[in-house]
Parts: sequence; C-alpha cells; structure tokens
Amino acid sequence: MAGLSIAPGGWSFVPAHVTESTSDSLNSLSLGATLLIIDPGVSDYEVLIAAATPGTEVYRLDKQSDGIEQITAYLKHYPASTVHILAHGAPGQLQLGNGELNLENLDTYTAALATWFQGNKAALLLYGCNVAAGDTGTEFLEKLHQLTGATLAASTREIGNGIWALDAPSPTDALPPIPIAPTALAAYPHTLNSPPIGLDPANPTLISTYQTPDTAYGVSMVGHYAYVAVRSSGLQVIDISTPTHPRLVGTVDTPGLAMGVSVVGHYAYVADYHGGLQIIDISTPANPILVNTVDTRGLVVDVSVVGRYAYVADRIRGLQIIDISTPTNPILVGTCQTPGIRDISVVGRYAYVAHIDCLQVIDISTPTNPTLVGTTARDDTTPGFVNGVSVVGHYAYIADSDYGLQIFDIRTPANPTLVGTYNTSALEVSVVGHYAYVSTSGRIGLQVLDVSTPSNPTLVGNYNTFGALDMSVVGGYIYAASSLGLQVIDISEPPITLAGTPQENSPLTAKVSALMDADGLPNRRTYSYQWQQSRDGGSTWSAVAGATARTFVPRDAQVGKHLRVQMQYTDLRGRLETVTSAATRNVVNVNDAPTGRVTITGTATQGQILTASNTLADRDGLGPITYQWRADGANITGATRRTLRLTQDHVGKAISVVARYTDGFGTPEAVASAPTAPVNRPLPTAQVTTLPNRVLSVTGNTPTLTLAFDVSREARFDNTVGFYTVLDTRGRVRDPLTGNALLPGAAGYQRAALANRVVSNLATQNGQTSSYTATVATNQLLSSFLVVGGSVAALLDSNPNNDPRVFFNYRAANGDRQDHVRLLGPNTLGFEDIFGGGDRDFNDVIVRTTLA
Repeated sequence: MAGLSIAPGGWSFVPAHVTESTSDSLNSLSLGATLLIIDPGVSDYEVLIAAATPGTEVYRLDKQSDGIEQITAYLKHYPASTVHILAHGAPGQLQLGNGELNLENLDTYTAALATWFQGNKAALLLYGCNVAAGDTGTEFLEKLHQLTGATLAASTREIGNGIWALDAPSPTDALPPIPIAPTALAAYPHTLNSPPIGLDPANPTLISTYQTPDTAYGVSMVGHYAYVAVRSSGLQVIDISTPTHPRLVGTVDTPGLAMGVSVVGHYAYVADYHGGLQIIDISTPANPILVNTVDTRGLVVDVSVVGRYAYVADRIRGLQIIDISTPTNPILVGTCQTPGIRDISVVGRYAYVAHIDCLQVIDISTPTNPTLVGTTARDDTTPGFVNGVSVVGHYAYIADSDYGLQIFDIRTPANPTLVGTYNTSALEVSVVGHYAYVSTSGRIGLQVLDVSTPSNPTLVGNYNTFGALDMSVVGGYIYAASSLGLQVIDISEPPITLAGTPQENSPLTAKVSALMDADGLPNRRTYSYQWQQSRDGGSTWSAVAGATARTFVPRDAQVGKHLRVQMQYTDLRGRLETVTSAATRNVVNVNDAPTGRVTITGTATQGQILTASNTLADRDGLGPITYQWRADGANITGATRRTLRLTQDHVGKAISVVARYTDGFGTPEAVASAPTAPVNRPLPTAQVTTLPNRVLSVTGNTPTLTLAFDVSREARFDNTVGFYTVLDTRGRVRDPLTGNALLPGAAGYQRAALANRVVSNLATQNGQTSSYTATVATNQLLSSFLVVGGSVAALLDSNPNNDPRVFFNYRAANGDRQDHVRLLGPNTLGFEDIFGGGDRDFNDVIVRTTLA
C-alpha cells in the first residue's frame, strides 16, 4: 500500500513502513501487535500517522461513525495487546468518531469493551488532555479498566505541544512508548485539548455558499479541505479552514460526470458515472492529479473506500470491489450483480446498499466473492424510491424520496427489520450521534431528526435550503453538496451569544452559559468584556470606547454597524482564553419623529390653486421633501408638486397633502396636512335667467342681489304680482309647517307658496308702468303669482269673505286649471286676470325682471 486509507464506518491503515493488516493476513498477526488509533478531530493527524514507527498498525477513526463501535469491530478482526489512542480529551472523557466516551456512557458500551482484549493481558494508553484529572478522571480509568481488563494509562495534564508523558494511574518504566518517532512528537505544535463542541441542531444556520460551476453531487471532508464532486467539472478542492469564507484551491476535470467522492490518505476516489472510478492524487491540494481510471463498464454513482478496497456503486453492474492497495494500479477483484444501486455504506464485513427500491446487505468479508445476504421486503417497507443510506451502530438509516426516513435494525444482517419512520421526501441522510440530518426535496430543505429512540424519530430543527445530494457532518458544521454548490450550515452552539435586539437604546447582554473549557472555568466575575463594532460588514473591527461591561447599550454612533463582544478569562491551568460572539446584524436606528407641520394655503374652490408648505424638522436628518396630494384620503394621480389646481374631479372632496422624505438613517417619514373643507364649485356670475316653466333663476357670487322690476298694466282690475321660491322648475315648494315638498295642485300649495314669497307688491295704475327694486338671496329659483283686484294681505287675513282670486304660474295650482302666465320675452312675463283664461292676450299685467 502507498497511502492512508480512510472510509466511513471502516478502518484504515498506513502502509510503507507499517505492517499491512487485512482479513487475509489475520492469522499471521500475533497477539502482541501494537495498534495506534487516531481520532480524525486531532489537528494535522497526517503528520503523526506518517511518523508511526515500523511494525505499528494504524487505524484512523471515521468522524461520522461511533468511535467505540469502530474500534470494537477492528479489534475483533485484528487483535492487539497494546493500543494507543490519540484523541481530544477532558476529565473523564475522550472524543472518538462522532461522539465521546465518558463516565456517564461507559455502561452503554459494557459488552463492546469486554471484547477488546478478550481476557488477555493488554495495555490501553489514552493520549488526550486531562483524561485522568480529578475524581472524574480517576473513576473513569477505574471503570474502563474493569470493563476491558487492560492496564490503563492516561494524563492529568496537557498532552501535545512536546508533552506526551502519561502520569496516571501509576505508570512505570515498563510502560510501552507511544509508537511515533520522537522527532515528530517534539515538533508537533498542537495540544489534544479542544473543548467539546456544543451542538444546537434545532437552529441550523446557513453561513456560506461556494457556488460550483455545476451541481455538486458529493462531498468528502478531510482536515481543512472539502473535496467536492461537481457533475461536469470533476473534482474541486475547497479550503474550509474559515467556514464562513470557503475558497477554491484546486480542481481537476474528469472524463465523465462526477457523482460521488471518497478521500483516503493522499488520494481522492471519484465516482465518475460513465467515466468509471477516477483515482486522483491530492497530496498537493492545490494541484490534484489524475493518476488512474477503472472502467466498470457501467454507470458509477458512488464510492466508499475501506482499507485496501474501494466499494463502487455501479447503477448497471451493481457492487464492484476494487483493490486499491496500489492506487496507481487498481484491480477489480469482486462483483455482486445488484443493478439499480444508488448509494453505499460499508461497515465491518458488510456493505449496505441503497437499491432503487430497497435496502440490500452484502457480505464483503471475502472481497473476491461478495454475497447478497439480506434485503428489505419490496412491499410496504421501502415502497418508494431509495436514494441514500447511512449506517451507525445497529441501525441503517434509509433516505426514501416517497416515504421519508426509514430506520432498520441490522443486528441480523440477513433480516433487516424496520423499526422507525419519519414521513418526508428524503434525498440523503447523514447520522451523527443522536441526530439524523435529512436532506429533502422541495421547499422543506434540511431536517434534523432526533433518533436517540430509533422507533420514534422526532423533528428538532430545519433549515429551508435546496435539497442536498450529499452531506458531511463534521464538528459543528454540515457541509452540503447541492445544485447551489457547497453550502456550509452551522449547527454549533456558540460559546458566547448575545441576548437582546440590535437597535439604538436597546441593551445587548453577553450570555456565557454554553461556555466550556476542558481546563476548567474560573468564577464568572473574573470574565472581562470588550464590545467591538464594524462598519464594513464584519471585515474589520474596532473597540467601542468604554464598552467593557457584560451589557452594552448601542447609541447613535453604532447605528448601521455590526456589533460583537469579545470575552477573556484565565482557565484553571493559568492560560488566557479569548472567545468572541457572532456578529449582530446592523444596529437599527430608533426613529426620531419629525416635528413641525404641513399646511395648505388657498381657497377650496374649483379652479383655484392650493399651495403646500411645511415647517418640518428631524433630528435624524431631513432629506429632500416630496408631496402627494389626496382627495378624501386617496392619492390624486400625478399630483406630486407643491401646488395643486382644483378641478371638477375634486368638487365635494376634502383635499390634503402628504410630505415625504427619507431621514439621515434611511427611515421613510411622512407627515400629512389637515384636510380642507370640501371643494366648492366656482361661484356663479350674477344674473337672472328664465328656465323652463317660466321659472326665474337668480345666481350670483354674493349672498344677495338686487332685482329691478318694470310693471305695466292694461286691465280694469287692481292687480298685484309677486314671486315665491320653488325647489325646481316643476314648482315644488317647501311647506313651512310640515317640511314636505308640495307639487302644484296639492292640498295646502297656495298657503305654502305664499309663505315662501320674496316679492309681493308689484302693482301699477291702468295704462301706466311702474318700477320697483327688491333685494333677494342669490342662487335660488323664483316662480310668479297674480292677485286679481286685491292684495296679498287680503288673501292672508282671517276673513275668508274678502279673499281676492289668485292665479299661479302652474295651471295645476289654479282653480280653473288654465294657464295665466306666459313668457313674452327675456325675463318678461305676461299675466291673464280673467277666470277661465279670458281673451288670452296675457297683457293684463306685464313684469320684466333685470338686475338693478
């Protein structure tokens, strides 16, 4: 072998100077073998693996699987009497794979730990910071010794950065040394002291996206790099050392369509659809080089590398097993005809295959003869479309696009049993710890399910992003491959968070309840704080002068800026630690309301011009002011100038105006004027005109007008002419007693008409002409009446015996039902005074009306 092998759920070896371990060589291994196990969370673990001493078996855990289960499976096939484990530690705990071994969960692994050394004399050496520290560390080692039967050694102090001595419980000179070259140990700059990562799966947050040239179908994470299979663009190597700013560092095209990728040591193995399996040297991430190709003569959609073998999912030819012990000379060694395969997960001696409509279990203990040993029923178990599979512990998790997440108990590989489901449209699934991260189609996006009880998976969080085709969960992040490229989703619980709303005059408080430190935390009263602000979106930060308390109240100077707090403390080992909160969004200005008024000058009459003015002021700054005129509260289209000419459309409506501007902090402001009175029609020109039915219309632009009457008579009766107000040209009058409108001929019409008279004394001598003037109200209608041989007073007195005869302008109001008034000329009326119509010359009395 020529490189490190890494694969989900399996084990790995370091070749060259290290003894190769395979199922074929199991019987040749002595029980005295030395095994070095390294957790992938250890920084720059490749350096330590490369420096392993000759004769040492090296096993690098898979970061997405349970570490104890991986070690148990390995030791079952490859026993060893001396086991060195390098992992991040804390008092009474080790970080292994996707979880941890600690004092609280030791009993969970009782059966597994008892098989590690099978009663044989053995040594178990734990290289992690502070694992043996305190009562917790002591009890942890004692119980682990009871469960494994091995001699235990660990440290109460820091491990790494040149310090590798184990001081607990009571190691002697006979303690086997760590099987890594001393020069490499001395030069190694890191410590195995990372505090545990708190997860907040209920609140996944997208923090960055790297847009790939085409759809990203697969992703594999190793160290600070994401190796992404991009459909038509091959393999892209993306630096994710700063998860918020992923950047491309290297790329190599492949002849087919890149659908999946698995990274082992210095090589990336790409499932390249019709291009077969592509083997790429990534020892220099910035310059990946294609070194070989295996043509499976089908369509390769996924690949999983375990040990010396690449397990290839070929949609046409099924499972293909390729010996990659020499990556430059891969050899196809075994095939299992399972056409329709879509995804594969290899754990121990089995390959778990996502077939198009079921889960298949294939025994791969003899790579040259893989054998199908189990499958789920093709009825109601997985009746939909199976897309992906992830195996953790005793369970296989199936992503089904029609029926969601399917969870199978695989303790009997020949008979996988459905134990739990969650209904969703699942595209892919990745299981880490107690959580299943399920990518779904449509708008649902990422769903996080608690699978601590496999029979009852429960939704705890989701993020609305486009469905991922592959996911890798590492530390506090989900790295998702999708049509949008590589998306980085944060699921970590920040050690320090901010409570409050980032707005002016609203307090923000640092919360440190999630802060953890393997070296111990001091009293919170010793914490120091410094608030910082950024005006460029978080690229550069500066301290806020005087803001050194746990709570900070942003003021005007912080409006529009991002804020964060930096907290420092000295841990119980005497080291100064610094943690920084995430940045807030821009601090929002608390708006200062404008002062002053908007007023309207002008007359609310059709044809007049209204003018808007204001006395506005704003502490936040006064921008350019625009106006919008309104009629009865509705915007007037196009009326946005300072002035408005009133038209017929505005008559009867109250006019107002709204002044608008944007203040200095970008807040839109609007101030409305008081409304005017309803707009009047224009005042008419003073005039007297004759309307139909001989009705005179008196109009004017003043409250009253003076009328001139010229009266002539050619009759023997002493006649008197008068005028009364009518409501319309039909002659209706308002009855002052009842308020009703009476038509001519109605009962009481004569009385009501005379009660509404405005002129009643127009008379002259026979054969003569007399002139009169009378002041009347403007804008009213006048109709005439004729009193024959008497006066109005005689009509209205209490003596009915002296009532003269009276004729009105309307025949219906007359006793003889005859016309007694005729229009002789402009505003000139002629009257007939004989009952029954007389000679009908209408010249008994003539009255001409003009303006005085």
